[in-house]
Amino acid sequence: MTDPLTASTTVADVLRKRPLAARVLMNHRMHCLGCEIAPFETLEEACEIYGVSLRDLLAELNSTTDGKRGSRNIGEI
Repeated sequence: MTDPLTASTTVADVLRKRPLAARVLMNHRMHCLGCEIAPFETLEEACEIYGVSLRDLLAELNSTTDGKRGSRNIGEI
């Protein structure tokens, strides 16, 4: 099982650990993909900038996986 993401996880780490999270971020209109600040910006900071609920985003991101069999993937959310 993958370690849970937290408010202090950087956006770059989210995308590295859970590639399917890119879709979640884009669905929230968070344009973090390819952003030069992503290696330094935490999920908490990104949520504040984009006006997204940190609690809701973390719940959604933590339910995504890397797509391994037996795991829940983004299409099931």
